[in-house]
Amino acid sequence: MPQFLERASYPDERRWQLADTVVWVRGNHTVKFGEDYIHTDDNLSNLYNQYGQFFYSGNQALGNYVSDLYLSQNPVSGKVAENYSNFSQGVGAPGLEFTTGDYAFFAQDEWKVNRRLSLTLGLRWEHEKFPNQQLPNSALPQTTSIYNNSKADFAPRIGFAYDVYGGGKTILRGGYGMFFARAINSTLYQSIIGSGVTAGQINPTINPGATCAPQFPQIVSASCLAAIPTAYYLDRNFKVPEIHMADLTLEQQFGKNDVLSISWLGSWGRRLPDFVDVNLPSPTPVTFVVSDPSHTGPMADGSAITTNAYFYVAGSATHRPNPNYSSITDIFSGVNSNYEALVASFNHRLSHGISLTGNYTWSHAMDFGENNQTSASVTSLLDPNNLKLDYGNSNQNVPNRLVIAAVGNSPWHFSSPLGYLLNGFSIAPGFSTQSGLPYSPGISSGSSNAKMYPTGSTTQQSIITTSSFNGTGGANRLPNFDRNAFQYPKTWGLDLRVSKKVVVRERYSLEFFTEAFNLTNHQNVTGLGTTAYQITEDTTNHVNKFTPFTSTPYQSITSTDNSNFAYNVRQLQMGLRLNF
Repeated sequence: MPQFLERASYPDERRWQLADTVVWVRGNHTVKFGEDYIHTDDNLSNLYNQYGQFFYSGNQALGNYVSDLYLSQNPVSGKVAENYSNFSQGVGAPGLEFTTGDYAFFAQDEWKVNRRLSLTLGLRWEHEKFPNQQLPNSALPQTTSIYNNSKADFAPRIGFAYDVYGGGKTILRGGYGMFFARAINSTLYQSIIGSGVTAGQINPTINPGATCAPQFPQIVSASCLAAIPTAYYLDRNFKVPEIHMADLTLEQQFGKNDVLSISWLGSWGRRLPDFVDVNLPSPTPVTFVVSDPSHTGPMADGSAITTNAYFYVAGSATHRPNPNYSSITDIFSGVNSNYEALVASFNHRLSHGISLTGNYTWSHAMDFGENNQTSASVTSLLDPNNLKLDYGNSNQNVPNRLVIAAVGNSPWHFSSPLGYLLNGFSIAPGFSTQSGLPYSPGISSGSSNAKMYPTGSTTQQSIITTSSFNGTGGANRLPNFDRNAFQYPKTWGLDLRVSKKVVVRERYSLEFFTEAFNLTNHQNVTGLGTTAYQITEDTTNHVNKFTPFTSTPYQSITSTDNSNFAYNVRQLQMGLRLNF
């Protein structure tokens, strides 16, 4: 079911910009300075999930859904249609309108120091004016204001180009820049409308059997959900993202047409935004024992791991430390990312009918769970009390990538009538290959892990939410492996273009061409079963178990040649083009 229906604004965003740049040339200096101001008015209609969503997971996901569907139409005494993993629903105001202002001033000097050395020096100041809090919640002081503590965002930049021997064939280039990003308006919007007051929006997640838990396929009344509101707020120490970038390149020309370059690249993100639920109790250690005699998962049969889980708070209406709320999400800026790469590039400019380019990149990207969401979530962390567990390979980490492309034109030229048949041929192959994307072995969450045994206890306790295996509502992955420690299989593809050009008259020509994508019809794996285990309870021996997830077996291929057209089955196309 669509999660947004009947939206009056998608959003309705209107911008006014005032910008000016002055250029002053004096001697060997070219100085630029200017300003940029953007006023943005956003009118968002964004009530998420207002018609509710039932979520089913685990090895019996389909069976549980069919069971609920049957019970909803054929009531059975003593049974209710609540076999779902969890349910969520949004209620409240459809949206609101707010404004932001982006201010920037800059100055830059391009200095030609001498015939061999050029320098670029710059400084930029930026500030994003956040909107006022329209819906403060007096019961949660954190929500009464929206803070931007980034008022001293000065970004220096420097770059240079140096002709090493003065002949123009050996060039050393480098640079460093500091940049600031915006806090995106959808996140600011959530901190306003999601403050937890009745005039805003709430979207709680409910476990089966809990207060307000509906029977499939019913939804929940707004009055019931109002008793378990959610809340979001912008952390008092929040700052806009900060990015540092640097590069150093040595370029060497060989002969007239060949250039080889070696580059080092670095990018370091600081103060990146993330989300964490702060309305959780103190964690409780929980031990899981692997029961996998067929060795289908990444852990040895009989091995055990201990991690944190978050259980109900006794006597609390919402089972949380603050009994008046469900989740309370802190939007904070505490995630760092690190990327470094070495790039080797070769370019042979067109000569004798042939051109060739080749690029190889080795890189490594790591971060503390950088998220790519355009709106706030309840929490994104594996364990809110241990941010270090989220440090690992980035979701975009591709260690190795090679791209080669060439163009070959027929070098001959026949002036006889045979020229119409033999002249004007061109062939252009292209090959690319790269390491597979990273992934983490997952754990299926759901009603099967609603209750677990704390380490050393024989009494089961209920976790806060079944949307994650440990009750946080965050990541569902094995905590004893580094994040994204595993990789999909590598991918590669060979494309080819063949064309024939026929000159009709001096200013007119026809080009016939055939293009083949994935010429060899190589099958690239673009989807794997990454869920390794589900949780089961041994009530006889009081043990929490990891048993194999069988709905989609671990590391089984789930899709091939399906990646936004980057990889596909072999495709051929032919065309005719008139040039004039």
